Amino acid sequence: MLRYILLIFFLVPAFAQEAPETYTYLSKDGLFTFDYPTDWAISEDLAGQISFANNDAALEVGATASGQVLGTFFTPAYLGRFSGTTLVSTPADVLGIVLPSAEYSEAASYGSDDALQAVTLLETGERRAVAFDTGNGVGLVLVDTWGTEYPQYSSTIQQIISSARNAVPLPLPLVQTFTAPDGALRFNYPARWIVTDSSEPGTYFFASSEQAAGSYVGTSGVVQGTVYPPEFLTEKLGFEPDASLLEIAVYVPQIFSQGFTFEAAIPMTVGTRSAYVTAGINGVDIESYIYIVETDKGIGLLLAAGPLVELVQYEPTFETMLATLEFDVPLEVVELAEIPADTPLTQELTLADEHLTFNYPEGWAAAETVPETAYLTNTPNALDRAIVAAPPAPGELQILILSSEFLKSQELDVKAPPLELAQTVITTIFGDMDFAFSEPFEVTFGEFTVIQWEAVNAEIETVGFLIPVRDGAAVMFCGAPSGELYAYRSILPKIAETLRKP
Repeated sequence: MLRYILLIFFLVPAFAQEAPETYTYLSKDGLFTFDYPTDWAISEDLAGQISFANNDAALEVGATASGQVLGTFFTPAYLGRFSGTTLVSTPADVLGIVLPSAEYSEAASYGSDDALQAVTLLETGERRAVAFDTGNGVGLVLVDTWGTEYPQYSSTIQQIISSARNAVPLPLPLVQTFTAPDGALRFNYPARWIVTDSSEPGTYFFASSEQAAGSYVGTSGVVQGTVYPPEFLTEKLGFEPDASLLEIAVYVPQIFSQGFTFEAAIPMTVGTRSAYVTAGINGVDIESYIYIVETDKGIGLLLAAGPLVELVQYEPTFETMLATLEFDVPLEVVELAEIPADTPLTQELTLADEHLTFNYPEGWAAAETVPETAYLTNTPNALDRAIVAAPPAPGELQILILSSEFLKSQELDVKAPPLELAQTVITTIFGDMDFAFSEPFEVTFGEFTVIQWEAVNAEIETVGFLIPVRDGAAVMFCGAPSGELYAYRSILPKIAETLRKP
């Protein structure tokens, strides 16, 4: 009997010290994680400070009453933005940031050599500053407790801190290549990102998705940027052709500083190239990076911006993009044989709501990328490219097909006279594009009559068709690199003729 009593005696403390059930929190930038008790509360602000508390009241107003605990994590990414620490900084370096701000005790070990703590008194209790190794950089946490009550929460707080980890951001695979039409620059970029002309001639805008291209950059998941060739530095910003990388790194952040506060540029290496990078914030919700990189054909810029707590995860991607950046690249010459008019149209696509069907050749690809519209291309891999917004690559044909239902959704009268409707389509749907359009005109192919128009810009030739269908009209807008559209002149009307109601 005594044996069983002793066994129970030894088991009771073990149960009393059992760790509470926990949840795992993942920061908004996807890099920082820690475990916390299920009955505690969590919040994260726009800058990336993550607070935890043992009840909602403490989270809102702090540890102002007996039994309250409030802690705030400053992640390695946060500290890197606002204090200049790096991934090689030590706990002592990071703890040194807060020690001058109050009368803290001397730094002491916090359970291991990988963590240091210091304590200062508050009006209502005490604050403990702990700098700790996260596995990828050093984090800092400030923990406030009421009075001298810390010991009764110390085990839980230590478990929270010891569970904190910081992931290594990884570069996204660069599966697409953009080449400027004039060969001024070329670089690789991730799948489903887009590249288009930017507002400044000769420069190029990129975004993390087609949707991100039209979204506010402070929105979650929205990353945007611009690539500038050496000519922009000399012709637009006034730098001398022989300006040094350091000189440009010093002055460029001042030129782009409107609304942002940039740090001093720091040197880095991109592949075998010398470069500088500087980070800036607008004080609210956006962070921006400026990369200045030197190549054998001159110095270029890459500017990127994203939500304040997210942009850090894209740093490796930007650096791998920079490593692929080339200037004055030779242009590929593509010799295209005309596709015969008798090419069989053996493939078929019907829109999801069955408002339109059409046929196209074997080996081409088509998808309904936006409801009531279709994207058709002669290169299956090009389905990841944005129609018209991202210029077609050499040998690539892009076709955008708009159903009557789509035209109606744009408040167009699909029963209007065909020439009038065609001009309305050009003005309202394609009017904000950088094309010079011809007047629409009537064309007959055998017994098939359509309204056609043509358009060009510096890099793309296009032809458009307004095609009669059962409920009014559909539109087929086709584009290819300049000088290449002739190869498709016979097959395009044949595809247009297949557009019909299912």
